[in-house]
Formats: sequence, C-alpha cells, structure tokens
Amino acid sequence: MAQDFYINKLHKLVGSTVIMSIQDEEDGFFGLRLNQEGKLYDLWILRDDEGNGPGSFEIIDLASGKEI
Repeated sequence: MAQDFYINKLHKLVGSTVIMSIQDEEDGFFGLRLNQEGKLYDLWILRDDEGNGPGSFEIIDLASGKEI
C-alpha cells in the first residue's frame, strides 16, 4: 500500500524536535525544520510526489477534537 511507504518514511522522524517553520520564498513551499540527535531535516509539505506546488495541512487539537 502507498500509505505504508509514507508511514515508514515518517516513522524515521519520530522523536525529532521541531525547531522552526520554513518557507521557500521562490516557489511558496512551506514545512518544518526538525532536529533529530543533532541531525537537521527539512520536512516539506508537497501537493503531490512530483512537488508541483505547496499543499495544505490540518491541525487538530486532541483535547477538543477541533481543528485549530
């Protein structure tokens, strides 16, 4: 399944610390910079695998179950 591929990639980032939000001024992409035991990673939010443009996201407050 395609979901397993992405879950396995994301699993490698478990335990990382988000240190800042990032933005590519030229193309409008956005994401997060992560620190995992001294190694830095940029997690870009993409529209699709080809990276044709920035995507969207949703943040849910787990206490209320509502989007923030």
